[in-house]
Amino acid sequence: MSGGDSTPSVVHDATVITAVGPDVRVLPGHSLVFADGRITELLPASGVTTRVADGEFERVFPGEGHLVVPGLVNGHHHLYQSLTRCLPAVQNRRLFDWLRGLYPYWRKLDRRAVYLAAQVSLAELLLHGCTTTNDHFYLRPPGSDIRLEAVLSAARELGMRLHLCRGSMTLGQSAGGLPPDDCIERDEDVLADCAAVLDEYHDPRPFSLCRSSLAVTLNGEPGA
Repeated sequence: MSGGDSTPSVVHDATVITAVGPDVRVLPGHSLVFADGRITELLPASGVTTRVADGEFERVFPGEGHLVVPGLVNGHHHLYQSLTRCLPAVQNRRLFDWLRGLYPYWRKLDRRAVYLAAQVSLAELLLHGCTTTNDHFYLRPPGSDIRLEAVLSAARELGMRLHLCRGSMTLGQSAGGLPPDDCIERDEDVLADCAAVLDEYHDPRPFSLCRSSLAVTLNGEPGA
């Protein structure tokens, strides 16, 4: 959540659970003031009540009966895979057999499918208290309209902080790899797109909602 421009908003009179050094503190009856994506004050609700009545805040979120906790961070995800979750044919297979069983489905994905899958996966994370996620994305079959913008668009619409990780597959089955040959990319195309990803999507500013990194394996298994 963020306030508009520099006008603060507040979560008022909630129970705040936070870390102070190595300790976890539970603070009943506290208010959390924030603006421009930053928490600016954490104080007893009694110190905010008059300010709420005076209309100081752009938005007031009633916190009574609610917990406020730091957002969780998911360090590894493949957001598009929510589309093929729990397929009976591969549900109990070991990793490499699981991958081989799913590549025939994944090779048919397009940009809209990736966008919808990302929405589902991100919404699940948000509903469970996760506000930041990494997405390792290595599926870019030649000729497909799949682009990382599909994932980024879903994250922007839901307000999720995203660490976008560009992976790759360049070794097909005919050369001893796992994915079908029509799922792999050429080394030179991967490297060129990696440079484009960093130029277009990486935002190094403090409190950025999108940062990008590379997880590239050339002539090997998925960079993930």
